[in-house]
Amino acid sequence: MTRIATPNNHFKLTVSKANKPVLGPGRRETLINRDLGTVEATAGRMLALVTSATQGIGQASGWHYHVCEHQLIYVLKGWIDLEAEDGTDTRLEVGDSVIVPGGMRHNVSGTANEIEVLTITVPAEAELVKCDRPSGYVLACAAFAAADRNRTRVVKRHPEGDW
Repeated sequence: MTRIATPNNHFKLTVSKANKPVLGPGRRETLINRDLGTVEATAGRMLALVTSATQGIGQASGWHYHVCEHQLIYVLKGWIDLEAEDGTDTRLEVGDSVIVPGGMRHNVSGTANEIEVLTITVPAEAELVKCDRPSGYVLACAAFAAADRNRTRVVKRHPEGDW
């Protein structure tokens, strides 16, 4: 039996042209967001942005989480170092992606100077909440991290907290 998709009356076709971008400020002065028109197209169910920078983020984003279902991050150019409360510590490079569940504490600890990242957030309205580094999160040794940044690893938690 062949199923025929029926149009969703809440969604509409939207085209975002690279030569006519809708640009806006990012969360930092060095970031620029290109709005792909998904908020209106999906009746607020999704936000898709291409975020770019030519000076990196400068300093870590700081630990935070998003009040949302999830956020997908796909690296188009450069790299991003990401830490998450489950102990994940990874460098995301061109073609890499990560899905961060809503409410999961994470930190962007560094980026290349030139980056371009596609971020899709569901739903579109997602509050960013700053928070402390998770209790018990153990930072990897700097030498180990520098030598092994291209691999994803889970950093073990110390049972009595940070050391």
